[in-house]
Order: sequence, then structure tokens, then C-alpha cells
Amino acid sequence: MADINPLGLAEVILYLAIGILPLLYFRRDGLLFGIAALAYFIAIVAKMIVEQSFISFFTGHSLAAYVAYGALTAVFEIGLAYAFVRAYTGGYRPDRGWAYGVYLAFFENAVLIGALGFLSLIALAITNSNSGQGALGPGAVLILVSASFERISSLIAHAVWGYLVFYAAVNRKPLHALLPVPLAFVDSLAAWWNATHAIAYPLLIAVLFTFVVIASILILYLSGHWEDARRGLSRKHYAD
Repeated sequence: MADINPLGLAEVILYLAIGILPLLYFRRDGLLFGIAALAYFIAIVAKMIVEQSFISFFTGHSLAAYVAYGALTAVFEIGLAYAFVRAYTGGYRPDRGWAYGVYLAFFENAVLIGALGFLSLIALAITNSNSGQGALGPGAVLILVSASFERISSLIAHAVWGYLVFYAAVNRKPLHALLPVPLAFVDSLAAWWNATHAIAYPLLIAVLFTFVVIASILILYLSGHWEDARRGLSRKHYAD
């Protein structure tokens, strides 16, 4: 059995932390947590089925394919996040939307990326498949910072679209569920980079993080949600 890749392990710990720590800000809500789990994982499976069904298109390295990756995220991740919470909104206040979004982010960062990433590291160590790379040298700091900002971008995007689709469902305003759609197209940028590696990874993350932050602020502000969203993040909302 080989040693576990130390850089990979450090990344996994970061992903788990970014996924789990925001949960501590909100009071526990098992039902909403379960709704988020169903919405997220069914969306991921649906995206995988579509991608595998049209594998030649999605691996074609075309602009249309990159855009399609973002469209799939919009339809399945945002769409199902709205549909599932719309199916059950009994007794919920709109301000619970931030918790819903953070739950969605948890399943991506801590479970899909973090926990499964850890299992992958274990499997590689057991099968002696580590390449010998991944030492925690000077270059590792930049990699870890970039990876952290990538997952923080994911946290922000999921939190914002979770908040907005929850608001749309509770208030019976389905058009508001379309507001976070631009955020889904960060997956188009990621797909383009995965296919081309045309720019350095830290630069990609800087662009992605900047886009997510600016887009989130503009979406909330221009849609008139800014003040309600700000109050919704107040800890006193979750103390009762």
C-alpha cells in the first residue's frame, strides 16, 4: 500500500471544511436537508445520463458543448432545486432559502468532491497507483489557495441560487427561479478549461470567483432581493 498523496489529502480536507463549516451557521433542519439531497443528487445523475447519451457532442470541444454544460446545470441543478422545494414548502419562511442553498453546496463540496475524493485517494493508495507527485512543496500553496477559491465560488453560487429558488417556491413566483441561471454557466467556463487548459489554473479560478461574486451581487441587487437577502443572513433569523 502506497502513501496517500499529501497534496490530494490537503485538498480533500479543504473541500470538507468548506462544505461542512457553513452548516454550523444555520439551525438544523432535517427535512430541508433531505429535500436538498434529493434535488442535488438526482440533478447530478440526470446530468450524467444526458452527457453519456450524447458523449460525442459533449467531448467535441465546441462552443456549443461548453454552453450546453452550463445549460444542463441550469435545467437540472437549479430547476430541480426549485421543483423539489416547490413540492413541499409547508410552514417554511422565505428566509430559510440561505440554509437550503448552503445544504446544496454541502452535497457538492463535502460529499461529491470531498468525501468521494478521499475515497479515491484511499483506492489509489491501496492499489499503489499514486504517481509520486503531490508533495507539499512551495507550489502546493498556490494550488491549495486556488482550490479553496474554486470551492468557495461553488458555495456562493449554490447559496445564491438556493436562496432565490426557495423564495420563488415559497412565494409562488416561479419566474424568480430564473434569476440565478447566469451562475450555472460557470460550468461552461470549467468545461472549456478542462478541454483546453488554455490559461493557468489560478487565473481560471480568479476569473471564476470574480464572475460568481459580481454576478451574485448584481442578481440580488437588480432583482430587488438585496435587502431581504442581507437580512436573511442575519444570525438572529435562525435563533428561534
